[in-house]
Amino acid sequence: MARNSKANNKNIRDNIFKITESLLLKRGIKGWNMDSVALEAGVSKNTLYEIISSKEQLIEDIVINRLRNNVEAIAGIFRDESDFVKACEIATRHLAHTTYPRFFVNTLP
Repeated sequence: MARNSKANNKNIRDNIFKITESLLLKRGIKGWNMDSVALEAGVSKNTLYEIISSKEQLIEDIVINRLRNNVEAIAGIFRDESDFVKACEIATRHLAHTTYPRFFVNTLP
């Protein structure tokens, strides 16, 4: 029963996503495994697999989440900025920073 409550805990799931995203950025797709995610998240590998079915599914969920966040951010930029060209520049800068963060450390306005 404790495993089910952990597997259904949104904070644990969010933490797993955060850890995995960090590992992806630092090590690439092949530089980590589900054992390292479970260890860093403080959950058993069984609990991890109750939450996420596979490494591939975890990566797919992270990519979809990042895309969703970018779409929302860009929609907000175009909603808030009346100058279309300036909105395009801001949106492009936002995408560059979120897609390639290691190249743009501390450069966002």
